[in-house]
Amino acid sequence: MTQRSTIFATLLLFLVLLAGSNQLYAQCDRFGKVTAIEAGCGAIITEAGSGEIFQVLPNSYSDGLVVGAYLHFGAESAAPNPNCITSVPATPIYLTCRQDTSSCAADFEYIRVSTTARTLFFSAIVDGANQQICSWDFGDGTPVTISKQIAHTFLAAGDYAVCLTVKDAAGCTVQICKTVTVSSENIPACGYSVYMTAVGKKIFGKLAPNTTTHTIDPLAAVQWRDLTHNQILEGNLALGVVLPEFGAYYISVTYTTQDSAGNVNCSSTACQLVNVVENVCTTEFTADSTLNCGTINAPVCGCDGVLYANECEAMAAGVLSWKAGPCSSNSSFSAGLDVTNIDGSPDLGYTVQFHNTALGNYTALQLDFGDGTPFENSIQWNETVHTYAYGGIYRVNLTVWNSSGVSSVTKLLATDSYNLTSDNLPDATDYVLPGDANGDKKANVYDLLNVGLGYGTNGVPRPNATTNWAEQFAPNWSQSVITGVNYKHLDCNGDGKINEFDADNIEPHYAAIDTLPVLPVPGLPQVRVQFAQDTFVVSENASSLEFNADVLIGSYTQPALDLYGIAFALRYPEFIEHNPEADYDDNSFFGFSNHILWLPKDIYDRRQFDMGFVRKNGAGASGYGRIATLTLRTDFIIIVDIVDRTSTRVIPFTIPVTGLQGIDPSGNPVALSVPVEMDTLWIELPELSGIHEPTPLEQVAIAPNPSTQTAILYTGNLDVQRIEAVNALGQTVHTMASSGLRTTHIEVADWKNGFYTLRIYTNQGVVTKKLVVQH
Repeated sequence: MTQRSTIFATLLLFLVLLAGSNQLYAQCDRFGKVTAIEAGCGAIITEAGSGEIFQVLPNSYSDGLVVGAYLHFGAESAAPNPNCITSVPATPIYLTCRQDTSSCAADFEYIRVSTTARTLFFSAIVDGANQQICSWDFGDGTPVTISKQIAHTFLAAGDYAVCLTVKDAAGCTVQICKTVTVSSENIPACGYSVYMTAVGKKIFGKLAPNTTTHTIDPLAAVQWRDLTHNQILEGNLALGVVLPEFGAYYISVTYTTQDSAGNVNCSSTACQLVNVVENVCTTEFTADSTLNCGTINAPVCGCDGVLYANECEAMAAGVLSWKAGPCSSNSSFSAGLDVTNIDGSPDLGYTVQFHNTALGNYTALQLDFGDGTPFENSIQWNETVHTYAYGGIYRVNLTVWNSSGVSSVTKLLATDSYNLTSDNLPDATDYVLPGDANGDKKANVYDLLNVGLGYGTNGVPRPNATTNWAEQFAPNWSQSVITGVNYKHLDCNGDGKINEFDADNIEPHYAAIDTLPVLPVPGLPQVRVQFAQDTFVVSENASSLEFNADVLIGSYTQPALDLYGIAFALRYPEFIEHNPEADYDDNSFFGFSNHILWLPKDIYDRRQFDMGFVRKNGAGASGYGRIATLTLRTDFIIIVDIVDRTSTRVIPFTIPVTGLQGIDPSGNPVALSVPVEMDTLWIELPELSGIHEPTPLEQVAIAPNPSTQTAILYTGNLDVQRIEAVNALGQTVHTMASSGLRTTHIEVADWKNGFYTLRIYTNQGVVTKKLVVQH
């Protein structure tokens, strides 16, 4: 006989023994010890476990009872014997069945039941399974485990001394040890995969061909068993039986395959613990103390009456249902939800019934099934049935509200027992930070874009809402922006409406946007700053200097198309004062001012002016023109000080656009660019009283320096004939003609990196300036 056949035969013998003993327990379901024989009263039996004392009245089952005997028995009530007075109060009974036994007779069997080679299933063979405590020591250093049946995985192959210790309520203790050989070779799967689960009290099992196996032989025999109760279960390739009660079941399937000649060529056994559980408040199956819940303070009240800091902590404790907010509430209404698993299977999906038990005078409700399907919103809803296409644990939420408050209850729904594990726990809610409408944990002009996308939408108010910068629980809304951010984040103040008041909640928590440089991209509409003039001559009598500029987008040849919102930062030099001014009017690119939300924000310590504009009517804008008008100021003394510290009486003033983002009406990104060459305002300090006449060198300036694409040479009122560029070796490598204007643009994109000396030939002599080219 082959080793495979021997394993199979041993398994069958083991299961037959278990089945034989099951009939006995079904007839005599009580176990006890004869503790006394009293004259005129007969035998006195003390039931193990309950400690209840019985007086056995004479019949055929009572003959031959002796003190100290153990027995399984069945009983029915009997009238008291008036001639009998027992030494202790006892309930009179007739025995309806009897099986004498010795409670100290114990044994165990084991089988390999998994494709994991080192996993074995152990079952105690004892007389009083309901009254005895079975303790297992597997001889591998793992803690002693108490159970009648158990699957155990050894860390390594080898021989182990496995000991079973049995104790009962009558004081008997016995131990039996066996040497168990653990193999490193897996039991063959025979080309089939096994799946087992339970929905309510119904157990499902399935054998399916493993598609990774090239050749799969047909099945010759399949047998499903409930090893916990020693019962053969109906079913062939698939199993579907209703169990009598909730509890933990070890379910095994033994199957063989046959070759083309009809000979058995492979045998296998698989076993799985299936937890058949009813709707409960807490369960050990999902508890996971290793969950990283952080320090979020968004309290929820568990169904166990415990206040948890947040949903994550409730899940970590194994809680399956909770309400948002503290456990003590004076609300006039309260959300309530009952959930019942009706039916289901891995192939057909899982059907669940929901019952609305909310109390009070709520005027609106929302039931989120947690699987992305449409919500239930009717306030007339009382019961509904929903089918989940896939197994798992779903985060179901019912929220009810009226004009004065909100109540929200969340339940973790496990479609079946297979998925009722901590590994399948859904994520806790993505908590709302008021003002963070794009989910990046910051509040700034980027968030304004999302508020515009959801403008005018109504949804679920946020329970216990506050506008403080703190993470808050919020039920999901039915809509999300295209990036996946749920609309509940757009409702910055939590009142269930997305409007101007939500935009107002951005500024109190403002964090500057990231000002990464924007590279020029040919063919894209440009966002740029254009000054009202190219030269600003400082007046001797000036005290405060004011500069004006427009922020522009697009051009006749490169218009912006279907632009719904835009956000960016302007970087200004250190001599500009705090709080530049921005103005928007009805002639601007985005149209009438009542059609848009916009937010300017100065971050002076970074010399940064953030700006955001978004429409709120659902329609994009196309074309080109002015977005806004800027007014920037500085002080005369600051300009004089800068001039005194440089070799020029001219200061270049540029405002680069950075951190640029644009969206269309659907929230899709819109590609935008910046110009290769920024507009430059030259602030010129002419000859003033008490100040000497500027030399030609002091009248010349160049910016930007270093330069990558275009250097702008400012020569003021000097008459320039030509310009030469000399490299570090003294070689003239480039010669340029003057533009004849105050500024000459020098294209350096194809120059080599390095230092150059510019020789500017003027009517007042040659002026030299250093230029660094750095690509």
